[in-house]
Amino acid sequence: YQLSSGCVDQDGEEMVMAVYMRERSHYRDYGSGSNSYGTSLFGHPLLMSVPRAQCTREDLYQLLLKRLA
Repeated sequence: YQLSSGCVDQDGEEMVMAVYMRERSHYRDYGSGSNSYGTSLFGHPLLMSVPRAQCTREDLYQLLLKRLA
C-alpha cells in the first residue's frame, strides 16, 4: 500500500505499519509422507499508527489487540 507523503510525517513520533493476518494450516504431503505446517495471508492489511519509540514485539502485539477489540 502506498500513502501520500502528506499523510505521514517522516520526522514524527508515529509511523504507519501494515499488519497482515496469517492462517496456519496443517497439511500432509502424500508424496513424501511428511507432515508440514504452512501459512497463508488472508484479508486486507490492517493499517496501524504506532509510536516509533514503543516498537518491541510485545508492545506492538498489545497495540494490535487493542485495535482489534
